[in-house]
Amino acid sequence: MTTYTIDQAKARVVWKQSLRNSVIMYSALGALLLAAINRGNFSPSGIISLLAGAGAMVLTMALLLWASYRTFRKQVTTFRIVLDDRAITREAAQVPSVTIPLEAITVVEEYPKVGIQLRTDEARTRLFVPHYVERFDELSEQVVGGRKMVRKQSQLGLLLRCAAYAAIPAVLIIMLYSSTSIGLATLIGLVMIIGALVAAAVLQRNGNIPRWFKITSWLGVPLTTVIVLIHLSGLDR
Repeated sequence: MTTYTIDQAKARVVWKQSLRNSVIMYSALGALLLAAINRGNFSPSGIISLLAGAGAMVLTMALLLWASYRTFRKQVTTFRIVLDDRAITREAAQVPSVTIPLEAITVVEEYPKVGIQLRTDEARTRLFVPHYVERFDELSEQVVGGRKMVRKQSQLGLLLRCAAYAAIPAVLIIMLYSSTSIGLATLIGLVMIIGALVAAAVLQRNGNIPRWFKITSWLGVPLTTVIVLIHLSGLDR
């Protein structure tokens, strides 16, 4: 049996890169969203609304980043991979432990400069190994063996995919606030609310996501509902 832990120096570098990318991406999306909703209204009430929206976005992003950093610190010190002749196990704070028999691994997905993901025939049973695990190459070689290896997105590809996912709700909100038809606005609002429900439900099934994030994801449903109702209440019927 061999145990692999996190290389904390490498993990800190990854965290700083992730922090920088997140701030840039969400700041750009937030600015675009506020500009679309404000639509050039620089009256006193428009400026107040703009500042309030910007403040709310900054506060939300700060809270999420703070919670993410706390999770990162805990996982860096508790994360470990245990590999023996029969199975591989991942243990870390705030996420369920995952054990996969080696014979159950069907595909190894390689994400260059990110890590590898072990998949089985059971869609929900998977295990991700980040590249900043100590002796990552040794672990990867032992796990892959003669198994099928599939090369997935690069680090840039993953970043672009995350940006695309983050842009979807922003685009829907822009479409909502650009609509003056109550019928179209209602349809867009229903898509947004159903999308928030589905996204939260899907996150609950991911064993790589911390529990606090899964719980927080449900807050998106009432928040989305309030955003939709506020816009609908201001439209002429």
